[in-house]
Amino acid sequence: MVFEVIRSIKKKDTRKGTASTRFGWSNVYGYFQTWMTWLFFGSPVLIPIVFGLIYVPSYRGSLSSEVFTVDRRERVVSGAGENSRSYYLVWTKEGEVFCVTDTWSFMRFDSSDRYGRLRENCRVKANVAGWRIPFLSWYRNIVEIEDIQETE
Repeated sequence: MVFEVIRSIKKKDTRKGTASTRFGWSNVYGYFQTWMTWLFFGSPVLIPIVFGLIYVPSYRGSLSSEVFTVDRRERVVSGAGENSRSYYLVWTKEGEVFCVTDTWSFMRFDSSDRYGRLRENCRVKANVAGWRIPFLSWYRNIVEIEDIQETE
């Protein structure tokens, strides 16, 4: 198919040398090179824009209010040294696990304070966002704690 297009272009222009300057492999390589340049240098700009336009609104749209009783809580640390990352997990008596992490989508960077307010056997009303995806170890995030009631 591609070669038929090249042949038809060459047949239309019968003057010597003009077919190769109009459509030659050097031009195809030039188009490929331009496309690859855009891919490698344009994608670092394009990917954050697409992320911001698709992921952030859908993450914010997943916000819901939940009421649960804290069964236990734990700080999880992965990695070592400067490459370590920590986050907080909260297990509920209703059988769900939430995480408490900082989030750019809601501009909340106080996860340690939110985690510190939670106590075992407390009834909590909280706003949570995100999705539980076991394959990726994603948990719904506790974005805001509205009310805490101590229970016995």
